[in-house]
Amino acid sequence: MFFCGLILGAPLPILAQETTPSTTPKTTETPVKKVGAKIYFSLNTSKKTDSLATGLSKTKEFTLGNPLPAFTFFSFNGNFQELVFEELILNRKNRNQYVFTGVNLDSLDFTNGQIQTLFLLSFDYHYAFRLFKKNPDAKFKTYLGFALCPYMANNKFKPKDLTTSAYPVRQFNLGTTVDIVPRFNVQLSKHWFLDFHIPINLGSATWIYTKNEDPNIPTYQHVKQDVLFDRVKFKNQRTFYLGIGLKM
Repeated sequence: MFFCGLILGAPLPILAQETTPSTTPKTTETPVKKVGAKIYFSLNTSKKTDSLATGLSKTKEFTLGNPLPAFTFFSFNGNFQELVFEELILNRKNRNQYVFTGVNLDSLDFTNGQIQTLFLLSFDYHYAFRLFKKNPDAKFKTYLGFALCPYMANNKFKPKDLTTSAYPVRQFNLGTTVDIVPRFNVQLSKHWFLDFHIPINLGSATWIYTKNEDPNIPTYQHVKQDVLFDRVKFKNQRTFYLGIGLKM
């Protein structure tokens, strides 16, 4: 009868099945560092006082600079690094000199000339520390950072005819300035933002190499090297930067 009950549909006891924990690893998203691009517009203001025989001459100057491209690299902790391309110049001048000749001074004779070549490269490296990090998505963000602004300039003068008063001259400058940079950002949307900052210059260092092939002086005096350290007074010169940024 027992077996008949099983066959006829008597309920069977449910046995607990042994389960094994899943070995599939959990996937977690790795945070990705964001990259941004900016265009800066600068306004430079300066004051200058000159002494005259009858008094003083005071001059105020305002200069609106060219747009400057920049690339920004954001960190997980809210800080960021930035490269700003300040200036790139390659200039070559070919200058000829003539004198009037002839009875009526109606002819020109070539006397001499020179070729001047100038190469200039400068950029800025910024590191900005985010202040007040309680709200990472805040619309208004403040930063305090520093900037190194290296530059290189190579200037050559080469006369077409060498004389005792016309000889090649080359000057090569390599240096950097150091700034403290307070900064303020405004988030306009998820990707667009404004960046406003005023660098405070702490000083600069420049290595100057000059080669002067003057035939009137000994050869060992043709090369001269100098290292200059200078501190720019912030009260006499200020540069304001306003940037429009895109965070990708």
